[in-house]
Amino acid sequence: MSSPTQRALKELRKRGWKVYITEKFNAFARIRQDAFGFGDLLGIDIESKKIVLVQVTSGANHAARITKIKGIQEAYDWIDSGGLILVMSFRKNSKGRYDMREEYLDLVNN
Repeated sequence: MSSPTQRALKELRKRGWKVYITEKFNAFARIRQDAFGFGDLLGIDIESKKIVLVQVTSGANHAARITKIKGIQEAYDWIDSGGLILVMSFRKNSKGRYDMREEYLDLVNN
């Protein structure tokens, strides 16, 4: 079974993106740390020439992750600097396969 992060990596690379995992486990603090508190993956969308921080989660936590990101000042700074934020979530369907949901955040207008 693959993790949501592994599923997201596979999907984004299939699209031709260059992707790097930014989420790391800090053994000293015993916590997982994301880029700016929300970015699990850093991606370059070669086609659109955009740089994207991706928050990856389960389907059940999609809305909660958006709410969390809206409370992080660095997310607004990232958007103001020209970056994009993409929330990707995965939910297992009745056939045992994963459905993916994607949502780009427009924090300027929210």
